[in-house]
Amino acid sequence: MQTSAKINLEEGTDIGSEDELRRTGMLLAKVRNHNIVVFFFEGKTFAVDNRCPHMGYPLSKGSVRDGILTCHWHHARFDLETGGTFDLFADDVETYKTELANGRVYVFVPIDSSDNNAISARSAHVERKLREGMEHSLNLVLAKAVLQELAINQDTGTLRILDIASDFGTTFRLQGWGPGLTILTCMSNILDYMNKDDRVAALVQGLAHVSSDCFEEPARHSLSPLSPEETNSNMQDYASAKKWFRNFVDQREPEASERTLQSAVRLFTKEDVASMAFLAATDHIFLNGGHVYDFANKAFEMVDKIGWQEGGAMILPSIVRQMCLAQRHEEDADWRNPDDLVTLVREAESRIPNTISSERKNHGEVKGKQIAELALQLLSDKPQPIISSIENAVSSGKMNIKAVACSLATAAAIRLARFHTQNEFGDWITVLHSFSYCNAVLQSTRLLSDGETTLRAIYHGAINLYLTRFLNVPSASLPTITNGLQTSPRSADALLEELLVAMDRKDVEGSARLVSQYLQSKQDMRRLISILIHCVVREDSEFHTFQLIEAAIKTIESLREICGSEDESVTELERLILIGTTRYIAAHSPTDRSLPQTISIAQRLQRGETLYGSE
Repeated sequence: MQTSAKINLEEGTDIGSEDELRRTGMLLAKVRNHNIVVFFFEGKTFAVDNRCPHMGYPLSKGSVRDGILTCHWHHARFDLETGGTFDLFADDVETYKTELANGRVYVFVPIDSSDNNAISARSAHVERKLREGMEHSLNLVLAKAVLQELAINQDTGTLRILDIASDFGTTFRLQGWGPGLTILTCMSNILDYMNKDDRVAALVQGLAHVSSDCFEEPARHSLSPLSPEETNSNMQDYASAKKWFRNFVDQREPEASERTLQSAVRLFTKEDVASMAFLAATDHIFLNGGHVYDFANKAFEMVDKIGWQEGGAMILPSIVRQMCLAQRHEEDADWRNPDDLVTLVREAESRIPNTISSERKNHGEVKGKQIAELALQLLSDKPQPIISSIENAVSSGKMNIKAVACSLATAAAIRLARFHTQNEFGDWITVLHSFSYCNAVLQSTRLLSDGETTLRAIYHGAINLYLTRFLNVPSASLPTITNGLQTSPRSADALLEELLVAMDRKDVEGSARLVSQYLQSKQDMRRLISILIHCVVREDSEFHTFQLIEAAIKTIESLREICGSEDESVTELERLILIGTTRYIAAHSPTDRSLPQTISIAQRLQRGETLYGSE
């Protein structure tokens, strides 16, 4: 083969003799930390990375036939010339230029791959693999794409992953926003509590669930706004749009509702659209077990991350269909008999204008003791006192509506902490639904200024919490607080290690005791939270467990925001919230851990570790 005039041999690396390549059909070399194999096939030379992009097996141990290179570990196949894979579970293999000159074999590996064009090309490739992984439910591809995206774009990689996943999840699922995107949002909300490996695991868990939600499902075709023109609106226009949207949802008309909402996203502010959406979500009681309100809140949280201009139009219309078609609990027997709870709620809603007339007074600082007292009242075994306690807290001017919502979320967490394991296992999810909904109500207060919608949602959550009271009969015993507890000899490290072991044994009460001891010894709560998150992402956790850990953290953050972190009552409420969280996680551990194993493989591959014995 003649040397090309366009190639400077000084830029290449001499890896061996041409005679040896022709005789053996293959040469191995290491060039700039790249393990490379050069094949001689039908008179031509082809250089590729020697690590199979699937799981790192040496391609030099593979075979070439008809111009196709096959890895013998999982039979991934590659076009020898371009490196493109025929099997989507594998990635394309890197190829390099070669040249034969003066009886020697030269391989050309770029010295600098940090220029903007190279970075853009790598980013485009990784994002394509991210979409392919979701399209075909390929978890190893997803894990590798997340790792590569975060490595290439350290500052913006997470946001780009959320953007791509939101677009995919809201497009390729007829029902729109679902559990997968909710998990992804939950995990993205608490990434700051995680170490590097758990952040990757959390994102991959979310993406895998988005993929599962959409796999072989019919696509959702987004509808256009009522008018393509963006014009300014006045208050009357907004009032009309709000009325239209509520009426269309009430009449179960997804198409009309979506076109109205699409138009509203173009014309009004995020807060205006949130008011429309959450008001419609509370026109009927506890829609679809609370998931409609919860999903809507998560959709707005994702919009907060991506940005209103892009995220609003892409994400928010995806919540409409489920809102229109959801189960309405005023139609359920347990809301009607033996007590007519629907009428009780409707009467309370009719009094909301009078109830909130005092709410705008200067309340002063809300104390943790007030939150705790109202939370206990909300756990009453009589429905009317529950409604009255909410009305009194607001109308007295002592607590604002956000503080009342915080009390409700705290009460739901206490119900979880008191859940007795003699109940049916599936009833864990019943109390979890209450907690996740009540936390959604609390978090949605950031968007709602009118108070009316939030108070309606609070009533729905409070009465649903009442309906779960039997799951605390008998009530599980809480770990006692021991006076004079010493941190030595059981250090924080020892307690957390014991917690991981207790989780592996599905020791619900033992895990709760360890968490209580850890908190009582005044150890770093963020570290405990990090371990609890690890206990979730290291498992094949189901949807509700992801909801739980995020709801617990966000409720604690809200408690501290409202009352301060030095409040002793807040400290005790945090303990109860984390005990309930721990008990739930322990009850749902361990699992097969198949997805975490896949994520671990991707992490080991990125570090260059060998998965198959010696090369």
